[in-house]
Amino acid sequence: MQDQLQALAQEAREAIERAATAHDLEAARVAFLGRKAGRLRDLMSGLGNLPPEERPEAGKLAQAVQKEIEELLAARAGELT
Repeated sequence: MQDQLQALAQEAREAIERAATAHDLEAARVAFLGRKAGRLRDLMSGLGNLPPEERPEAGKLAQAVQKEIEELLAARAGELT
């Protein structure tokens, strides 16, 4: 799970950096943070399947990845305006 979260964070960083328009940036936001089809949400839904001793650490990492993606999106949105 941790490897998947770190890989997802890296992919999100790259997608956000590549976004050339506000539309591209919104597409990246939906792809990674969307409520229905967001990749981070999909990974977070699997936290319940982890052994109980691994859940807290994985949950903290998932929240950190989400926060990082949100901050990157906000920063990039400022650059595009």
